[in-house]
Amino acid sequence: MYNYLIITVFLLINFAYPLSAQQNLFNIPSGDITKKGKSFYQHQINAYNLHTYESKSHWVYGLGKGWDAGINFVNTKLNFDTPENKGEWFKIEDRPTNAAIKPLVMLTLQKSFHWAKHWAFNIGTQVGTNPFNETNNWHLAHFTYALVLYELKHIAKITAGTYLTNDAFVGAGNDWGFMLGYDIELSKKWHLMGDYLSGSNPNSFATIGGIYDITEQFQLCVGALIPNYENKQSSMGMVIEINLLPR
Repeated sequence: MYNYLIITVFLLINFAYPLSAQQNLFNIPSGDITKKGKSFYQHQINAYNLHTYESKSHWVYGLGKGWDAGINFVNTKLNFDTPENKGEWFKIEDRPTNAAIKPLVMLTLQKSFHWAKHWAFNIGTQVGTNPFNETNNWHLAHFTYALVLYELKHIAKITAGTYLTNDAFVGAGNDWGFMLGYDIELSKKWHLMGDYLSGSNPNSFATIGGIYDITEQFQLCVGALIPNYENKQSSMGMVIEINLLPR
């Protein structure tokens, strides 16, 4: 009964008032820094079929001088095909397997350095553990990265960099690689957006999609998830993302 109560509270936080950390494109950090005293929220749902979903929540707060920090709820897997999973619709994974640990709560920190008008260099990390487990088997997960950001305001933003992670965060496969991303403005309302995370782990995807600015503070993003050729553990899917921008 106690475990079900904890899970219920967690899901209420994760859906009714989801928190968020570094601004992401779809699956990689964007390199953006939230202004001092402002907050940014993002919620993402990955759908792999009609009954298998993954939830990711991010909240970030601007600290000033190129810093922001926040909290992530990631690797929250939901499977509503109850005959197949015997009613285990909220997936808890605390044993080392090919898959990542589920779910994870992670603190985040990011710093940006601007060296030219259109250029910036960012370093950041996400570090945390699994709040729910069945065997008292805790795991430290991390995703640490360095990014170069090139931005032409109102035209395009290109992001490129490297990452270092571990199996608790991404599952079996490579623990390092490179990432690329873009955000191209087509009009005041529409953007093209996509990203690529190299490697063979279950998080290694190319994502192609777009953004629609519903209001100045509210964005809807939709994309297609395409697993890398080396990623034999994941299937194609669809991602829906909501961004609540600072006022």
